[in-house]
Amino acid sequence: NNLQTINSYFDKEVVDSIIQKYGKVDIVTAFNVFAHSDKLKDIANDAFSLLKEDGVFIIEVQSLAEMIEKNLFDNVYHEHVNYWSLTNLVKFFKKLDLFVNDFTKVDTHGGSLRVFVSKNNKISKSVKKEMEYEDKIGLNSRHTFNEFSKRIAEQKNEIYEKVLDLSNSGKKILFYGAPAKATTLLNYYGID
Repeated sequence: NNLQTINSYFDKEVVDSIIQKYGKVDIVTAFNVFAHSDKLKDIANDAFSLLKEDGVFIIEVQSLAEMIEKNLFDNVYHEHVNYWSLTNLVKFFKKLDLFVNDFTKVDTHGGSLRVFVSKNNKISKSVKKEMEYEDKIGLNSRHTFNEFSKRIAEQKNEIYEKVLDLSNSGKKILFYGAPAKATTLLNYYGID
């Protein structure tokens, strides 16, 4: 489809070459990759180097609130080095003099946040409302994560018993699909 593809990591050199060849852009996206790096300041700074002054950086990350509320522990696996709440994203970008202007919730990975970041400090009421909600459900409390761990252990025991009962009764159990999260789930449940 005549789409230009650059086979490289997104870094300063690539950004400089894009600007030299095409100029600055209106939008940079990072969907479901922002949790995969420890060089997040570099990624954000490079994105804003590439963006026009009024450009928007749109990222999508798994929602920590959804993960906790729905027991989605299987979202924890090797390539995810960061887990994000909207509150933490607001704080992260604020340190870079950038602003989370708005967000939407999307269904990806059981619940994700699509976040719109710019140099404009106009912040929607929904951002503030979500941050209040995250505080209310205890995302800033160790207790919340201890309870999450307990629920996961209880869920493991329930599922393991159900699988064992089905297997012992002679029924066949089939699994379909091979996402990375399946490895986390099956290994933790002890299902081989």
